[in-house]
Amino acid sequence: MLALNATNTGYAKNLVMPHKHFTLQQRIQWQRKIIRHDRWVIRTRVIHRSSLVNFSINQLRWTRLELQQSLAQLSSSSLVFGSLSSTWPLHHSLWSCIHNHEASDWQNNDTGHNGHYGGLQMHPGWGYGTSYYASNDSQFIQERAAENGYAASGYSKIWLMGQWYHPDCLKYA
Repeated sequence: MLALNATNTGYAKNLVMPHKHFTLQQRIQWQRKIIRHDRWVIRTRVIHRSSLVNFSINQLRWTRLELQQSLAQLSSSSLVFGSLSSTWPLHHSLWSCIHNHEASDWQNNDTGHNGHYGGLQMHPGWGYGTSYYASNDSQFIQERAAENGYAASGYSKIWLMGQWYHPDCLKYA
């Protein structure tokens, strides 16, 4: 049983989405694979270290959220963007304020040559629901990803200022 635990733990460490650019369909496949694996770890928790089980519980939570966003992005590709206006993130005004400081448009492709992309100037692989390059995503997806990151920080203004230092935008936080 000890060998099984070591094998499974080693496999789990490698079951994260690689840092490379994926199509939306490939990202959805990876997210589903990670969810299946995390469910298995949780079901068979007696053979795993508690730290792995706790990680899997948390990873399952955020991967489910990311999968929902990926599926929404997939289905919204045929929708008119204006129809999504009622589902803006809670801190939409905050993200709009930050965007006004960061980029001229939401599809900004590293025009400042600083390695950051999109309307909120996220680094490649920023996560929380964006594509590898946030500039490939709509304003809605970028704001939703920023909202997810902010929520994961416990709505920490320190985290927010570490990501985007624009104190004048804190009034919207």
